[in-house]
Amino acid sequence: MRSTFYGLEIARTALHVQQKQLDITNHNIANVNTEGYSRQRGTTKAIPSYYGDVGRGVAMQEIKQIRDSFLDMQLRNEVKSLGEWETKADFLSNIEAIYNEPSDSGIRTVVDQFYNSLQELGKNPESREIRALVHQRAVALTETINHMTRQLGELREEVNSAIDIRVQEINSYVKQISDLNQQIFKQEISGGRANDLRDQRELLVDKLSKLINIRSYETSQGHLRIDVGTTALVDHYNTNEMVTETDADGFLNIVWKGSGKEVDLQSGTLKGLLDIRDGTGKDGQYSGIPYYMQEMCYFSGQFAYKFNEIHRQGYGLDGSTGHDFFTFDTMVGSQGGFADRTDFLAKLENGQVDIYNWDIGISSDIDNFDHIAASLNGEEGDNENLLKLIETRHDKIFDGTSTIDDFTKSLIAVLGVDAQQAIRMQENQTVLVRQMDNRRLATSGVSLDEEMANLIKFQHSYNAAARVITSVDEMLDTIVSRMGIVGR
Repeated sequence: MRSTFYGLEIARTALHVQQKQLDITNHNIANVNTEGYSRQRGTTKAIPSYYGDVGRGVAMQEIKQIRDSFLDMQLRNEVKSLGEWETKADFLSNIEAIYNEPSDSGIRTVVDQFYNSLQELGKNPESREIRALVHQRAVALTETINHMTRQLGELREEVNSAIDIRVQEINSYVKQISDLNQQIFKQEISGGRANDLRDQRELLVDKLSKLINIRSYETSQGHLRIDVGTTALVDHYNTNEMVTETDADGFLNIVWKGSGKEVDLQSGTLKGLLDIRDGTGKDGQYSGIPYYMQEMCYFSGQFAYKFNEIHRQGYGLDGSTGHDFFTFDTMVGSQGGFADRTDFLAKLENGQVDIYNWDIGISSDIDNFDHIAASLNGEEGDNENLLKLIETRHDKIFDGTSTIDDFTKSLIAVLGVDAQQAIRMQENQTVLVRQMDNRRLATSGVSLDEEMANLIKFQHSYNAAARVITSVDEMLDTIVSRMGIVGR
């Protein structure tokens, strides 16, 4: 026979569980705007009776985190591509700003101005004023090319610094994830569920996935493991740290601390930075800063040596001949100068030219404007050699297929296509990530409407349980105070 107070015990469990549900709802509402928070739900179970009669009330079974690990995986697969293309789009935009085309200060404009000054000199080869103008335009052309090259070099240094910052950021995330793993393990070893700590950890994994290609999963022991390639970045408490090593050129390589093995980077912000810093556009590599520096080197060397070949054949106003107009050389390094255009092209093809440290300038011979070789026969007023120099603009001096205009247009077009591709990929990935995030939010996010409905539901349940206690109390009062008093 059950106890008279049995009803009170059932109502007590109901009060306790509904109070807990109200607390969970309150926690969800409080974290509606917390980044990375997943809504929680309390699951309950009926407490069975001892004797197969009425049960003994209700108990809280679990406070469950509403999260879909499959959606997490899908989102992270898209986020790593977003990080890579965001980086490429950002730095290609910087390269476009350096080329600054079309504008009054771009390379095509200064080439136009230089050849226009040669055209003017062709009308009056004896004019020292126009010769001074040609010299001035040539200086503007060489300074523009050198300035662009220096800016590309400085941008490459910035990318190199950014790589070091990102590696430190990754190591910081890894350390935080490892610390959270310890806290989660300590909380859950007693049978609880560290939902909020898990949310914090998942948020860090999300951020990590944008920086580098990772694969995260829980082992059969419930330990979180994060791999980069075949190497464990995080394995429960244990972590592998990435470090940067400076190579002979002063640039950073990313390796695993201890083993010195190169990190296998396939996507993410870090991969985007490496592609921009090191991409030569050859053998399937991305066209990064080295590609554009090589093209500028190729353009300048070809142009300078071709122009000099013709200029040396002409005569200046003072009858002198054999002068170079431009200089083209490496500023540092062991290559030294080049014998001629053929020597330059051969060394460039064999990778013997330091494409990051070269300089195009005006020969000191041309400081004397009379040395500008306009004449082909040495007679005053002859402009035959100048006409040949002007014709270099239309000669296909680049691989026998491209003129100066063709080459510069092609270079700018390639840059524009690369930049547009990066922007398009960034936009596509942004849409995909937003869709994935919305799907995840639909599952894990806090809906205030839903929480308000739950708040009312659990409040009513709580009030009903309290009313049950009042009813049982009145029943007990009847038994204690009113039963058996007839005839007293």
